[in-house]
Amino acid sequence: MQTMSDELSSKVCNVRGEKITTSLNVVPVHIMANGKEVKTNAFLDQGSTTTLCDERLFDALGLSGEPVTFSLSTLNRVSEK
Repeated sequence: MQTMSDELSSKVCNVRGEKITTSLNVVPVHIMANGKEVKTNAFLDQGSTTTLCDERLFDALGLSGEPVTFSLSTLNRVSEK
């Protein structure tokens, strides 16, 4: 079984702001496809309406698909593409 978790964040991710500390939900997962299995971490975003996957995970599982461009708006109104 391939492991990608060494490249990703630990199970609890702390974000330190000017006055507060926030813990984000990160859980270990096993993802299986095409007879392959990858152990990695998943970030659970309760406010998200989209599921995103890193291209390295697709490659490790032998999956194919077309990359898409999207806009991402954060709480401080910054947009990324």
